Amino acid sequence: MAQSTSTPAQLAARLVASFGHPDNMAATLAEDVTWWESPSAPPEIMASVSTGRDTVRGNMQRVFSLIYNGSTVNTTVHHAISQENMGVVRFTMAAKFPNGADYENEYTVWVEIRDREIVKVWEYVDAAWTLAQMQSAGIELPSLG
Repeated sequence: MAQSTSTPAQLAARLVASFGHPDNMAATLAEDVTWWESPSAPPEIMASVSTGRDTVRGNMQRVFSLIYNGSTVNTTVHHAISQENMGVVRFTMAAKFPNGADYENEYTVWVEIRDREIVKVWEYVDAAWTLAQMQSAGIELPSLG
């Protein structure tokens, strides 16, 4: 479906489908986007609140190189719902850690759109489960500061 007729849920699904590819992710975002990450996620991975397309792209470049092997990311959308200018998707992300160990977790991403671009993202994930899988795989949190 053409972007001009995409629903908020379709834009959210397009964003999720581009996980692992920061430039493709950034292409769905407004210049002034705000990305909110679960506050339980360690700040070494990503700040709880990030503002601006370039900041979000930089965060995702780190996440999908230092935490996950971006080329191995696969997302499966289970539900996608739109209401007015809001969309939500519930999905599973599977990937490999840089050392080849497997990762899988369920996520929910909410988006708000304006002028056919995503202006706000709320990402929810069980960060404790992510960290447990990292620990089991022998992955240490990188210093991103």
